[in-house]
Amino acid sequence: MNKNIKSIQDPRLKLDILRPDNVQKIHEATLNIIANTGVRFPSKRALEIWERSGAQVNHDTMMVKAPGELIEEAIKHCPPAYTLAARDPEQDLPLDGNHVYLGTDGCGVQIIDPYSSELRTSKLEDVVDIARIADAIEEIAFHWVPVSAQDKPAESRGLSELKAVWENSTKHVQTESVYNEAEAYAAVEMAKMIAGDSEALRNRPPLSIMQCTASPLGQDGGSLDAALIVAYRCACPMSGSRIARCLPTSRFSGGSDGRTAKPSRSSSAKIRFGDAS
Repeated sequence: MNKNIKSIQDPRLKLDILRPDNVQKIHEATLNIIANTGVRFPSKRALEIWERSGAQVNHDTMMVKAPGELIEEAIKHCPPAYTLAARDPEQDLPLDGNHVYLGTDGCGVQIIDPYSSELRTSKLEDVVDIARIADAIEEIAFHWVPVSAQDKPAESRGLSELKAVWENSTKHVQTESVYNEAEAYAAVEMAKMIAGDSEALRNRPPLSIMQCTASPLGQDGGSLDAALIVAYRCACPMSGSRIARCLPTSRFSGGSDGRTAKPSRSSSAKIRFGDAS
């Protein structure tokens, strides 16, 4: 185990592609789309939250239209900085606007076997091996479950992956492979065991959730419900990802379990910026 974690933390390093006025135009256009076109939330739990908050909700189409001031008010409640907690406190990752971290990217369903060089379906053993390697590399700051444990039952696969990483690393773990309520509740219990108790879990959650949007202007219901449960029960950080194309987890083609044929969005490393954006 290598306790040291490298990060880029030089306030002089800054990339400004757009002028502030252009950023503001994009922000205003986004608020306009949310208010007038709407976003689909295929989750009864999410729709009820939106409705209680004052958004216009169509329960038949599951479309939500939220006024700009509602979004702006919610943004004000977001913490300007927070920490991704690790099992080992020395490996905590402050997201404070002055750190850039690298992590393993996730959810690949195939792997090139390191011994035979054959392309094959990924399995739990691969999750374990990658976790051990990532734990030893100081350039890797956190884990995003790297490949799918295709040899495990679909209904509990995400939990098997989390367990494999936690058993082989002390770094922070992030996943987007928790797809339903049962897995979400179980993941919270696993995280509580890692943290020590419920209070410790809320203060230093060793788990964060990646929630992907589904084009066009939609959310994936299963993972959305799971994310809401995890956020409520243990205050785990949520990370958003915007992708050009994403199919709902319950409707992937080519796999009878709805997850086997999940398309991979993996690359060699995931960059997590410290501005919590």
